[in-house]
Amino acid sequence: MTSRLLVRRIWWFVANIAYRVYDHWLRLIGYPEALVKAVHDQFDYAAGVRGLGIVRFELARPMGLRWLHLDLYPGHGPVVDPPIQQFCFARGIDVRLRDIVWVADAPMDS
Repeated sequence: MTSRLLVRRIWWFVANIAYRVYDHWLRLIGYPEALVKAVHDQFDYAAGVRGLGIVRFELARPMGLRWLHLDLYPGHGPVVDPPIQQFCFARGIDVRLRDIVWVADAPMDS
């Protein structure tokens, strides 16, 4: 086995272990399964956020233990009552983890 192949295999092993440990840590601090997936897999998700309404997003980024940044799904701002459509949230929105009531993976059957 060449040294280059050995380095690749070691790198794959370390990255795989780190990925699993990170996912486990997210679950331990209270992330639901769909939200753990949203941290790694850019796709279509929806979340019910207390005080804001339904938020469609495509990627979630943890910001410490209490906050989460949601990159909104293109063309979809939060669905809130009363509407705040004058804001487009082009750079996403930061929400507290404890204010997320529910999370759905592929809410529009995509």
